[in-house]
Amino acid sequence: MRRSLRGLRWSAFVAVASYAACSGPAPRQPDPTPGRGKPHVTFVVLDNVRADHLSLCGYERPTSPVLERLVARGARSECRAYAPADWTLPSHASFFTGAEVPVHGAHSSLRSPPLFRWGGFAFPLDSRLPTLAEQMADRGYETILVSGNPVVSEVTGLDRGFRIVRSAPAFGDWYGDALTAQLREALAARDRDRPLFVFVNVADAHTPWHSIPADVGWLPPRQGLRYQVSTGSVWAQYANGDLDAALTKALLDGYRDVYDYGIARADATFGGVLQAIGEEGLLRAEDRLVVTSDHGELLGEHQAVGHCCAVYEGLARVPVVVLGPAVDLPSPMAALDVYFLTRDGTLPRQPTPIRAVAGPSRTWMAVSDRFGGHWWVAAWNASRKSVWKDGVTVPSDLPVLGSSEGVPLDQAVEGPHAEFLVEVEESFDRVPEADRTLDERLRALGYVGGE
Repeated sequence: MRRSLRGLRWSAFVAVASYAACSGPAPRQPDPTPGRGKPHVTFVVLDNVRADHLSLCGYERPTSPVLERLVARGARSECRAYAPADWTLPSHASFFTGAEVPVHGAHSSLRSPPLFRWGGFAFPLDSRLPTLAEQMADRGYETILVSGNPVVSEVTGLDRGFRIVRSAPAFGDWYGDALTAQLREALAARDRDRPLFVFVNVADAHTPWHSIPADVGWLPPRQGLRYQVSTGSVWAQYANGDLDAALTKALLDGYRDVYDYGIARADATFGGVLQAIGEEGLLRAEDRLVVTSDHGELLGEHQAVGHCCAVYEGLARVPVVVLGPAVDLPSPMAALDVYFLTRDGTLPRQPTPIRAVAGPSRTWMAVSDRFGGHWWVAAWNASRKSVWKDGVTVPSDLPVLGSSEGVPLDQAVEGPHAEFLVEVEESFDRVPEADRTLDERLRALGYVGGE
């Protein structure tokens, strides 16, 4: 398998380089007329929000009234967008660079060093890739980052290009009013002679989830919940089929309820973000607002809970909402296109491949090797989804397709997806001490010059 994949390396470089030349990040060039007649730009990621649990997208619970009001005001929305990856770091790195996961290289790996204080193993964003914030700064923009998710910070390199950076110390610290207070302080410190590019990560739909109070009405009162990613936890017992039917129902019912309440809280916090930027005069008719999510959450589907390490619909399908630019959003679409919508207010000239990547995780392997020990790729078109696990096709969770048996890659896939799998395999097989694979890839894509 590995030999057949790597035999496609050169054609992969050619194909991806051709795409990058047409649609990828523009060379960094300072704007000779900074601030003149430019729109203010706000980019919001509603962290951990799956599209099918939004009332905006037809969900039966009233989880997203603020988003619905925004669409009623004229925003365009698409409920069948697909995130580039399965967790915060790789998806944000794609949103900030316009590059797919194997190109930017910021993802989890069994071979990477620990990056986070809680023991997560991952590679930060490669410093050679130009970021969205750097490009906006070169166009004369003031740049602000406010994140309720501590992964979006200087630790991962996702802060590069932002002049004002405020990132939560830990998950749960900046939910609700705490986040909007941080945003207001950052806005007060901005350079008012420049147009503003502000990025906000709203993390209320991420654990730790708040307790559901008795007066919500559409949900029963429940205690809050946080991840229990460890051997022997109730989540591990469920993932391995060791939980009886009554405990399974109690777990999944409570999990779904507190998650939905988290989405409703995120929607309300997003309303606070809109109020804060509106009070600063950043929501004029000529300004633009782009909203998406970095990934979803598995709520028991495929005997899995949480997010990480798979490309199932509950993890991959996210919303995109755009206010300002007069664009028609395709369906389905790559959520990666928020990079172009944010930077330029338009979609790229060449359609972006709709693909998602998930990598192995040491943490989730401790829960279930089935869940955390593999790399995955999914690709979508109008009515079809193809899924590969470690380079072998596996059944899709879209009912319109899928085989009951795995098929070797060289018998099942031709063209750009096969080439993309080469990139993914090599990216997750990187050696941090001598990372020649990534360097070669960046050179082929034109991000790194010759000596």
